[in-house]
Amino acid sequence: METYDLVIIGAGPGGYVAAVRGARLGARVLLIERDAAAGGVCLHRGCIPTKSMLSAAKVYELCRRGGEFGITAEKISADLARIVARADKSIRLLGGGLDALLKNRKIERLQGTARLAPKRQIIIDQDGDQTTVAARAIILATGSRPAELPGLETDGEQVVNSDQLVRLERQPRRLAIVGGGVTGCEFASLFSMLGSEVSIVEIEDSLLPGFDQDVRPELGRAFKKRKMHLYLGDKVKEHHRSADGVTLLLESGRTVAADLVLVAVGRRPNVEALDLAAAGIETDRRGFIPVDDFARTSAHGIYAIGDINGLWQLAHAASHQGTIAVEHALGHNVSRALERRAVPAAVYCDPEIGTVGLTEAQARESVGRIQKGVFQIRTLGRAHAGGEIEGIYKVLAEADTGQILGVHIVAHGASELVHAATIALSHEATLESVAGTIHGHPTYGEAFKEACELALGRPVHG
Repeated sequence: METYDLVIIGAGPGGYVAAVRGARLGARVLLIERDAAAGGVCLHRGCIPTKSMLSAAKVYELCRRGGEFGITAEKISADLARIVARADKSIRLLGGGLDALLKNRKIERLQGTARLAPKRQIIIDQDGDQTTVAARAIILATGSRPAELPGLETDGEQVVNSDQLVRLERQPRRLAIVGGGVTGCEFASLFSMLGSEVSIVEIEDSLLPGFDQDVRPELGRAFKKRKMHLYLGDKVKEHHRSADGVTLLLESGRTVAADLVLVAVGRRPNVEALDLAAAGIETDRRGFIPVDDFARTSAHGIYAIGDINGLWQLAHAASHQGTIAVEHALGHNVSRALERRAVPAAVYCDPEIGTVGLTEAQARESVGRIQKGVFQIRTLGRAHAGGEIEGIYKVLAEADTGQILGVHIVAHGASELVHAATIALSHEATLESVAGTIHGHPTYGEAFKEACELALGRPVHG
């Protein structure tokens, strides 16, 4: 039986980064992946295809808005099949680069389904043929999948999940989305920009439950401006499918008619095939694997990173956790713990959302007295020049020290703007230090300085 220094199960953004880091540290690494290609959901069904499609939709919307900029564009049309084909091209190019990276690092790979056995052994099933290997350390990185909604099961045709929607080649005239979280809001923006009539049904009273209290209504107003139909504080009671489409009957008595329904009600960890009990690994009531500050599970020598540990469902968080887990497992930088505070997140809707650190409710609960500044994006010269004036830039800080606790952005390019805020949180920056730093003008980035000036009570433009 072969013995490896490190066996990693799952080749998504957590698993493959862990494999590369392990190889760089001189370990003999085996990377096991159920699918034929590495990259996981992020590359094949999530981050890359959706952002490629959103980019195409934004180009289409800008062409339609050309008159605002003095540009005449005629006979504009969107071809969803070609949009998907372009996304596929990006996936192939990135996938090829990833394969080359793993090969160059001499990382051994096996395609198959892995399950755990006692004494850090792994049984790999490859179309009925089984191979058993042993490891000094194991990293579980099997990711997650779209959750099903009982009573509204997907059929891949009239009712779909996000994995299926990115393969769609015919645009629906009417799209109903059940779930107003990150996935639901991104697809709502995508298809709304392409011209579909979009409806969102969300059980909570606002879109993006759990986000900051000023972010949620800001996005709601933007979506209503785009003529999306929002059914908030409501849920699907029953539904009817026919040749003409799907009709959703809501608890409020309202009905939503659609050609296609997207179920976007969260994700579930891929843990069933692992046989966690055989290795003595505990899970929480939701099925996620609890971990400590080094991503260790309850079983000695076994780590869990990415979506399956329930901390963050973010590709970059999985990559970070993979690096920490490998270094700890191999005895390098053993005191370097998981980052739990300065973890940026973005929602690629229109306008975009970028967020890092505590929400206002969390900040008040954590430190009591806070300072905050909420700067209106429409005040920026760059926003008017670019025709993207919606949104806010919000900064939260501890009242006595001025240390920045959280930043929440609703704006064009927020997914990029949030990184400056992440560095600020990571280095425990204060309102004074950011306000005293020269920011370029005219830019969207200067909103960070302006929001800090507002929080300090000395605004120039606020």
